[in-house]
Amino acid sequence: MKTKALKIGYASIAAALLITSVPFVQPSKTKAYTYRTDYTIYGDVNGDKVIDSYDLIALNKKIINGNYTKICDLNCDEKINADDATLLKRYILGDRTVFDAYYNEDTDGDGLSDFSEIIEIGTDPDSTDTDNDGLSDYQELNKTKTSPFDKYSNGTNTSDGEFDSDGDGLSNTEEEKLKTDPLNEDTDYDGISDIDEVITYNTDPINYDSDSDTISDGDEVLLKLDPLKISSDGQTKDGDIIKEQEVSADSSALTDFNKKEASYDISVTVEAAGYAENNVIVDDSSYCDVIDNSFLACEPIDISYNKNLRVNSATINYTLNDNLLGNNNIEDYMLFKYYSDEQYLLPLKTYYNGKTIYTKDNELGTYCVCDINKYIKRMNESNVVKSDKSADCQVIFAVDLSSSSISSLDETCYSIISICDILFSITKQTSVYIYGYYWDTNDVPRAQRIGTSAMRDIEQVYTALANLEIPNAKSMNPIDGGIDVIYNRIVNEHIFNDNTPHRYAFVISNSDYSLTDRIQYKVAIPKPTVENLEELKDENIDLSIILSRENFKYKTAVDNLKTACKKFDFNVYSRTSSKLFISCACEKIYNDFLGSQRISYSGSMIPAAEKDKINYYDFIRSLPKSYDFSKVPYPDSNGMIKTSEALAMLGATTINSNGLTSLPSLYSVCERKDITADGLDQLCEKISDILISNVIYVWSSIPLSPLTTDYIGSSVDDTSLEFKSFSSEYCYPPTNYHAIKPVNKSVQEERVNGETKNGKWVPWY
Repeated sequence: MKTKALKIGYASIAAALLITSVPFVQPSKTKAYTYRTDYTIYGDVNGDKVIDSYDLIALNKKIINGNYTKICDLNCDEKINADDATLLKRYILGDRTVFDAYYNEDTDGDGLSDFSEIIEIGTDPDSTDTDNDGLSDYQELNKTKTSPFDKYSNGTNTSDGEFDSDGDGLSNTEEEKLKTDPLNEDTDYDGISDIDEVITYNTDPINYDSDSDTISDGDEVLLKLDPLKISSDGQTKDGDIIKEQEVSADSSALTDFNKKEASYDISVTVEAAGYAENNVIVDDSSYCDVIDNSFLACEPIDISYNKNLRVNSATINYTLNDNLLGNNNIEDYMLFKYYSDEQYLLPLKTYYNGKTIYTKDNELGTYCVCDINKYIKRMNESNVVKSDKSADCQVIFAVDLSSSSISSLDETCYSIISICDILFSITKQTSVYIYGYYWDTNDVPRAQRIGTSAMRDIEQVYTALANLEIPNAKSMNPIDGGIDVIYNRIVNEHIFNDNTPHRYAFVISNSDYSLTDRIQYKVAIPKPTVENLEELKDENIDLSIILSRENFKYKTAVDNLKTACKKFDFNVYSRTSSKLFISCACEKIYNDFLGSQRISYSGSMIPAAEKDKINYYDFIRSLPKSYDFSKVPYPDSNGMIKTSEALAMLGATTINSNGLTSLPSLYSVCERKDITADGLDQLCEKISDILISNVIYVWSSIPLSPLTTDYIGSSVDDTSLEFKSFSSEYCYPPTNYHAIKPVNKSVQEERVNGETKNGKWVPWY
């Protein structure tokens, strides 16, 4: 097959380069038609002015011999090989209309190939500026969007080159020299116009951050910093200067958002490096469909910031409008935050000022306003979950009686009462043993039994703790003593029955001296202590060690203790922000007794019964993106998977020695951050008037599931948990019992010591 023979001259260039007819090819439009007499014909290897199979034979010979010539390099890769032979073959057969090489020739160097200028555009391939307006053909086509054929295509008497297309004070030719965008007055989007950068500030108009200090030039001007110096004051890098800045409700960043919100106005105060108002972003949350809004006062919002802002802390302010408040008090609302990585909706420590509620966070994210009254209503509308009251349970407490803990011993006693109260409510077959441990003034370790040998009701526990006498003890009391007490009573004295299924032990110390021998603990846990832990595990004891928060400043020592305990499925806790130990105890007890009937949260703080099995695809869709979906087990023939096994394989839960899964509780998740730990305590206070406090702490111990209800709604019962009033029907402890401050002062003021309400003992909060 042969192509049409080529004739010298651009009048026939279409026939020379293209086999097929191309309607837009008008070579006579360009000046080149009048003077060009020479051009390259790619593919004409043998130079006979015809591209045919003879050229393919000649090309193959050159490939074999390695003789490189320009007309053979059809794909412009600076070598000739089988790829070029394939292109030539396709051209001869009519499968290809033009070679890539034609797009690589640019005689005038204007950025447009000769082929494009001659065949496609019609501009002069030998002149960078066809219409002589000061702008190259390429610039007019790709940057200023003016005509390369008309010097005055902008519609004025000013040439396209002298015209200022973006109105920034710089002509198009000046912008070309500066390499700025002639259609954008602020090329680098730093908040300063191109002309101000050049004339006023001497900054780089195409560099967002001229001095590379991580703050944009425009933000530095607003912050009164020098955009040309990394350190404006010569001491601290500008990007490290933290300033408190308010992004008010009527600021440019927030005014549009607040206009569309009828319920509240949002404002943000940040301590940050960078200029906050230009970089804080507030919008409707992308998680609205995931978050349970049944108890929210308004839709969730996302608060974020651009990369040029480094936020150290932020205060999130909601000023509630009267149509939202209605007849409610401002303190009927709290702020919650949705942690998207784990899909947890958690309460935040909330502050109040007039009609404004606010929280102080060290990171931004997704926030929402909780209506406490709606929340309590949702909790009361849920279902009761039963436990096995016939199951036997034995529990032993080893209590630090050292003098350093006397001032806070009341908190420990209250925790013991609350734990026992819950146990007596869950099962009637509970036996409680309480021992104090201390070192006397002669450096002799002592153990003191508190109460009768086996207490079987809450009144006995009250009486035992009310008659507790503080011994003359040394202040330094290492944690080993508490572990020894439990070991000796269980292993040596056999106070627990061998066939008891639920066996708990608690070492409770509010002392600052639990890790007295910190040097030893920083190296390794004492060998005798490790051996005691191992034997307690062999006895199927579930041990929890609860320390004061002060001890957790000795991080290495505490980490070593945690590591030693983890080997045996034992746990080390700190007390909660409210200085009560009960929540961590409830977490384990609740898991054990409810078993397969346990309750879990699913993307909400309203409890719901967790199904034993779930649809495979529902499970996948409900997981946070942070999980590895490939670890989800394959479904059965009905498309279902066992929920607990799937969560365990993902690492979201563990399976204990009894074969039961253990998800993190609301309490343990909130304890990871001070803001949520304090938020949980605050929420407990707010609902304490409605729910008995022990029930509150059981509620805070309910396991949290990472699954979201919006996807698994068909797999989860519509009914959810109703908290029952356990056996807390007792009034104040006896008058000689150490004073315990109630959670809610208003409740305390309404009650008189020794009196009853409705013929019953009043619960002690």
